[in-house]
Amino acid sequence: MGKPLIRNLKDGFAEIFLSVAGSIGSVWLISALLAANDTNLKTGAAFGRYFEGGQVGLTILAVSGAAFGALLRHPQKDKFGSVFMGLSLLMPIVATSVIIGFNPGFGKGGLTDTSLTILWIIYAFIHILWLIFIVRSPTVPNAQEAGAEQEDRVSGIKQRAANRAQ
Repeated sequence: MGKPLIRNLKDGFAEIFLSVAGSIGSVWLISALLAANDTNLKTGAAFGRYFEGGQVGLTILAVSGAAFGALLRHPQKDKFGSVFMGLSLLMPIVATSVIIGFNPGFGKGGLTDTSLTILWIIYAFIHILWLIFIVRSPTVPNAQEAGAEQEDRVSGIKQRAANRAQ
């Protein structure tokens, strides 16, 4: 693996981790605190209870906005890939909007388990797509890397000139 790809992977995983932590991490933390105070309640059950009405759909829409920002911030190497990624990101937004429309007040039990599972799959899909945006984006060297690259290039030119002079 080249250095640019490794840097893209590290940046990508960092962005995805921050997105997940920011979008559902606080709910998980609150669920853990509720479960700690109630011996009959498990963290997973408290977490699931919060999202029973499809509230994860709002999280998906917010994360999708951030993913669109990532697509614009990390331009793709080819136009087709960029258009394909944009359309791939638009489809889950439409699907989420339709599913939320089935239960606009987020009433508990307003969505089937299948609909909730689809929402969670869309949530994961958007994050995977976001990671792909970042990994596929061309890397721009930082100032130190660019300077070192130019220094190596100039040294190479000097070395070749010295070799020709001999």
